[in-house]
Amino acid sequence: MSAARKPDEVETWKQFLEEEIEKMQKELEGISDPQKRSEFKDQLTWLRHQVNSFKESEDTESIQENYEWVAKSFNHNLKPKSPFRHKP
Repeated sequence: MSAARKPDEVETWKQFLEEEIEKMQKELEGISDPQKRSEFKDQLTWLRHQVNSFKESEDTESIQENYEWVAKSFNHNLKPKSPFRHKP
């Protein structure tokens, strides 16, 4: 049964990550402080790399942990009007 659910879970994560990363990119565009912008850009670049690895490994536990780290950082430091979700 879990094997039948796994592809759905992976697809849900892929879609969720695409949506959230797009929101993070928009949030990044609003940062005027060059040092802060660079820091968050690096985090987003790292997350994109993790997503590419996830697409091959389909390790949902690992991508959830990696995504949550970046989402918490963006939420805590940038305080967006609409906080980033922690999972789909």
